[in-house]
Amino acid sequence: QESDNRKSENESYKHQEDVEEEEIKVLERDNEKEDELHDSVADLLGALFASHQELTLPFVEFLYTNILSKTLGNNQASNQHINFSLQIISDMIEYLGIKHLPDKWVALTEALIKYAVYSQAVIRQPAVYALGVLAEKNPEEFQAIADHVIQTLRQAIQIPIHSQDEKIEYGNAQDLSLIHISEPTRLLSISYAVFCLKKKK
Repeated sequence: QESDNRKSENESYKHQEDVEEEEIKVLERDNEKEDELHDSVADLLGALFASHQELTLPFVEFLYTNILSKTLGNNQASNQHINFSLQIISDMIEYLGIKHLPDKWVALTEALIKYAVYSQAVIRQPAVYALGVLAEKNPEEFQAIADHVIQTLRQAIQIPIHSQDEKIEYGNAQDLSLIHISEPTRLLSISYAVFCLKKKK
């Protein structure tokens, strides 16, 4: 929350009439550092999940109760918070799996499916990536939701570019919809890659 407040204050200050160009650059760098901090924390958590699995479960409970549940269930949550939460979910799925998250598995996968069709590409990209991780690392569990996921990704690649999307981000979100799901689903009756090829004809 404090990070969001600092970024909001910087954004507000940038638009004041007497702000010089050099000051704007400093504020933009500060906001970039805030984003980098979130990414670094997410990377650290992923490393902990990978190396200490069961020992991290009490902390996982804390993250789920105090961050994930509150962020993913809040329609007013910032993109930064949603992105951070999706990165954590991706690492939980990759390194802990359903074995360590049986009571949270459905909620986590539902969150990924929800945000895979989010209006802004900056959120769709990590959600789609995490679905790919789920398919690759937990193939049996993925089979149960494969049809739903494929239909979700069908919607995702049809979403028009948002006014706040960067073209690169938008392209990455579309590309990752194919890259991160085509290989894990190649043995299904209708793979996502085949679906995409059919759609383009």
